[in-house]
Amino acid sequence: MPSLNSENLKKSIFLMPALFLFSNTWADVVVSVIAILFLFHSGNRKNWEWTKRPWVIAALSLWVYAITICSPLAVYPGASFETTLFIRFILFGAALAYWILQDKTAKKWFEYGVVAVIVFIIIDCFYQAHFGEDLLGFTKTKNRLTGPFGNGEFVPGGFVTKLIFIALASIFCATKFKSLLTRTTLLLSSMVVVLVFVFLTGERAPLVSFLLSCAIVLTGLFVLYPRLRFLLLSGCVAMIISVGIIKTLNPVMYQRSVSTILENVTDMENSVYVNIPKSAIDIWINTPETNIFTGVGLRNYRTIINLTENANIKDRYKISAIDNIHHTHNIYIEWLVGAGIIGLIGFSTMVLLLLKDLIWHNIYSTKSALPLFATAAFMTAFWPLVPSVNYFTNKHAVIVWMTVGWALAVTMKKKNKNTS
Repeated sequence: MPSLNSENLKKSIFLMPALFLFSNTWADVVVSVIAILFLFHSGNRKNWEWTKRPWVIAALSLWVYAITICSPLAVYPGASFETTLFIRFILFGAALAYWILQDKTAKKWFEYGVVAVIVFIIIDCFYQAHFGEDLLGFTKTKNRLTGPFGNGEFVPGGFVTKLIFIALASIFCATKFKSLLTRTTLLLSSMVVVLVFVFLTGERAPLVSFLLSCAIVLTGLFVLYPRLRFLLLSGCVAMIISVGIIKTLNPVMYQRSVSTILENVTDMENSVYVNIPKSAIDIWINTPETNIFTGVGLRNYRTIINLTENANIKDRYKISAIDNIHHTHNIYIEWLVGAGIIGLIGFSTMVLLLLKDLIWHNIYSTKSALPLFATAAFMTAFWPLVPSVNYFTNKHAVIVWMTVGWALAVTMKKKNKNTS
């Protein structure tokens, strides 16, 4: 039966982040294999305690609902049934949390892998921003970077943002530096570098998500460590100054990353980030073959909104210039439209129960800073009002559930019996 007794197998976890980032096919294969092995492992040890976790019960209930009620009633059942394969991500996240990352060696090498990938992407993007091409020969556009992901793949900011708090936790909580001041200085310096990086990528949603999650960590540290307060405030000032420097040296990028965000907030009526969700809600309410309780079907919005006969909906919400809309730009709206009120309640319940595991049971933890990073890492993907994609249907799901698994693993109060 699968085990983690081999040191080489534990160290191979180092390759997981890179594999997941740069190969969609292999990422899906590895996720599926890990999910299946975890089931075999649990059965072999006759230990299914992880299935009693409230968030797991909520997630599996959501999957049962999607496959038995939501999908059969969908406008396009085939697309919805295909999406219900998201159970592999739930099992993958649980496998990391309650099995693989409970091993200290595997966890250490996993975090090394995350740090290595993040450092490579950031260096590659800085190189591309300066020279026009990255280290692999991919070219940037006027206001977007591709990094090592390839032409037309404007995602480096999104991927790094979802993983960065794993790396920042390693810097602050697991570094060999014993001095709290040294670790905090390294943490704040890293945050400034990442902030500049995300600005340069031209990705607005990751920028907002990163800043909100930074607020969780910095506020928590401000409360936990009174003697660090001046240093933490100095770090915040450094982040503001870095934004000012970007405005001076790269006004085009500042215009895209800051000015357009402010414009979208002040002129929401014409904001694409508001109008696309509005069009989704319109479809959810007015699609005649369905009802508001079960929705139009998972991943059906992308087909319905792009139908020729629905051009009037695009015109109504001023999004007709977008040829092909792929998602609702908000994961909560995605569940509301695709799976109805029942689906939204189920998904939101799962998110809240995950947060409970990350926060509530760790209030009196001896490593009180670690839950801050775990919560921040989790929230980079689950902020309710930040534009996002569906984390159950594409390559982004792999990264999100890898982060969820890590966040749960590092905040567990004691070693789980499922660990090899």
